[in-house]
Amino acid sequence: MKKLFMFLAVAGLATFGASCSSDDGGGTPPKTSQLLAKASPSTVEVNKAVTFSATSDGKAVDGVKFYDGSTELKNPHTFTAKGEYKIVAKKQGFTDSPAITVTVKDVVVPGEQTLMLTVLPSEVTLGSAVTFVVKEGSADVSTSAEIFVNNQKITGTSYTATAVGTYKVIAKKAGAIDSAEKTFTVVEGGVEPEGSFIEIGGEYYDVASARLSANAASDGKGGWTVYVYTNEDGEKYSVFAMDLAKINAAGTEYVARSLVTVVVFQDPAKPGILLPGQGAFQFVGGMATDFTTTVQFAFDDIKNFTFTTPGANGVVELAASNAEGSIKHNGAYEGIGVLPVDANGDPLQSKSAFGVSKAVTKSNLQARF
Repeated sequence: MKKLFMFLAVAGLATFGASCSSDDGGGTPPKTSQLLAKASPSTVEVNKAVTFSATSDGKAVDGVKFYDGSTELKNPHTFTAKGEYKIVAKKQGFTDSPAITVTVKDVVVPGEQTLMLTVLPSEVTLGSAVTFVVKEGSADVSTSAEIFVNNQKITGTSYTATAVGTYKVIAKKAGAIDSAEKTFTVVEGGVEPEGSFIEIGGEYYDVASARLSANAASDGKGGWTVYVYTNEDGEKYSVFAMDLAKINAAGTEYVARSLVTVVVFQDPAKPGILLPGQGAFQFVGGMATDFTTTVQFAFDDIKNFTFTTPGANGVVELAASNAEGSIKHNGAYEGIGVLPVDANGDPLQSKSAFGVSKAVTKSNLQARF
């Protein structure tokens, strides 16, 4: 009987111990409810208040604390700087909420416009300049805006980096909203030669020939006449190209060549043919080639095209660049070269003359120079 009592006592202690062990966490802990945070409003101007709330299982939860990182926020909270903030709701006994985003913007003053920043080009080789254009609405405010590269204010509207990498740019101006941040990339490249050159993919070719050429038709007697096109509106124009070239040592073939094409509208009241710089001219297109790779230049790639001494033999400043190539010339040119066309103005040699549509009008070309 005594042995039986001892056995029952030991068994009871074992059962009690097992029960206590289970109650103290030896089993699966109870599941906590998930908090969901809400910000009202979720987008706000600087120095305006945001109110936070939280729910769990569809019911409002009181006593919740709200955090931006490790910083506890007051509720409501006033943000004093623009940016995006990740907010998390926390309360003991609940699982933290997923982060929500509160976007804080600059104060919008009636009449203010957001600056539009353009970076030209978006990629350059080391030692090449990047140009910035800032617009407020339709007005060009590049010279009155403040431009910051990697948070450092620069002087002027261009910047030449001294190291490869990606650079951040923003424009600011009193009375306007800061521009969106833009970037440009600086990569290793060849060494830019002095004077005139054609550059394709980092390979530089010094320019040995600069000539102003025109779409011209043969007069049948060994001579050539600059072709005058007429569009549907009766406007008359001629097509010219600034032709830069690198020629081999024997002088027999091109090594690299660039053509930048413009249209000059002719004035019937004036005698002769008006050349670029003598009459208003408008950019049509441009290209550069080493006969392996061809680079096309768009309107925004042309950085300068100024005839300081217009005429058949004059002086021109020309610069164009994008991520694929660039051209530069500042000096004299020879003219007028011939880009042959037939009696209808159509190119005889597709690689020489330019097939400019006869629908060209003053209104559908972008005037710049």
